[in-house]
Amino acid sequence: MIKQVTAVATRTVKIGWNDGSHSTHDLTPILYNRRSLVPLRENERLFREVKVGTDGRSISWPPNYTISAVTILGSPNNVMTSSDFIRISEEAGLSVEALSKVLGVSRRLITVYRQAAKVIPAHIALAMRHLEQTMTRG
Repeated sequence: MIKQVTAVATRTVKIGWNDGSHSTHDLTPILYNRRSLVPLRENERLFREVKVGTDGRSISWPPNYTISAVTILGSPNNVMTSSDFIRISEEAGLSVEALSKVLGVSRRLITVYRQAAKVIPAHIALAMRHLEQTMTRG
């Protein structure tokens, strides 16, 4: 269940869960997939009014916009912190050079992502999440 939620960037929220964990989610795919949510994608001020839904199983905005936790967790998470980036690459046993080959980017850029000197782009985050899921299945 959702314990807390905060808008942290355009169309992006940070969610605190009952188990004490936190995750950041770019809601852009959800907002663009539902016509009823057009005001949330077009009005940043309204988007920043996000609150935990009354049941703790959703997030909501006035007057009556809601996205369930199930929908959020089922949507691809294309937001990644440098600590997640480092953790996944270390769990995969990939060096900076190997990871640069896997992702098709320079070693320097891998180092930049590891140092949080630049935002990790969505396509890199999704590739890393795929790598993480592949490791847990294999």
